[in-house]
Amino acid sequence: MGDGGQRFERSEEPREAIRIGVLLCDDVPEPDRSAHGDALQRSGGHARAVATALGGRATISAYDVRAGALPPADACEVFVTTGSATSPDSDEPWVAALREWLRDGLQANALRLYGVCFGHQLAAYALGAPVGRAPRGWQVGAARLQQLIRLRAGGADDPGDDGDAVDGDDLATGDDGAWRDQTLGAPATSTSERVLLQSHQDEVLALPPGARWWLRDEHSPVQGFVWRGRRGGAVVGVQGHPEFACAQVRDLYRRRRAVLGDRLCDEAIASAASPHDGLAVSAEALSWLAAGRVRRVAQAVVHRRDTSGDAGAGQGP
Repeated sequence: MGDGGQRFERSEEPREAIRIGVLLCDDVPEPDRSAHGDALQRSGGHARAVATALGGRATISAYDVRAGALPPADACEVFVTTGSATSPDSDEPWVAALREWLRDGLQANALRLYGVCFGHQLAAYALGAPVGRAPRGWQVGAARLQQLIRLRAGGADDPGDDGDAVDGDDLATGDDGAWRDQTLGAPATSTSERVLLQSHQDEVLALPPGARWWLRDEHSPVQGFVWRGRRGGAVVGVQGHPEFACAQVRDLYRRRRAVLGDRLCDEAIASAASPHDGLAVSAEALSWLAAGRVRRVAQAVVHRRDTSGDAGAGQGP
């Protein structure tokens, strides 16, 4: 799909493609699949659009983790999860296997994960955070989030730096001084706002040990977090859906009207007509996780608000 007529600053320098693995954690039911694409088209297309906006290229590999397709943790430079209707603490065999794969990959410092919605919750749970039903119930529609830190690719701030890398255990005490002196991302100089489309009733209830807040709002305090191991393992988690297109999510809300109730459903549909920051949020996350494989996020991308709602959704991988 198109970029809504918006232009991006791109580098003319040829670049080797970054390898992105999409972990398929759910099916998209009809009629949504025919109208808006399946999970791979949505998440893979979004990742490709982000890489292009950053002046790079991406090769997309898909892994159906529900069928046991768990690749080596270093098979791709970054893994991205799709959403899922399953809870991260489920005892379903594929969920248990995915949790173990994630823990092993992070312990081996071989895994870099961009966890979206279910993946955000799963990563937090694997790192020791409690996850459960949101005390305020369903969150749907466009949510305005406070961004607490910026993720900066390159230099001593990215997860590929072996110099003064910050290990999760070093931060378990909650000492913010370590983050100021050995920054994973410098604190924002002023309050920053991000708008992301939401669809969840489970959430991360507390920050994982050693992680840092990235995004939050009143409904779900841990809307986003970042975690880095000592020699390269890293996680960026985001509760919202950066890959959602506005038209797609409005159809999703209509299909869930009986669950959400008329008032919440109507409010969510109305809010989903507004611009959102899905592309900019994923650009910041993926450029940091890729550790220099795509160029530093351009100002045009960082401040871009997606007005078309496409954000790469619906593009084939």
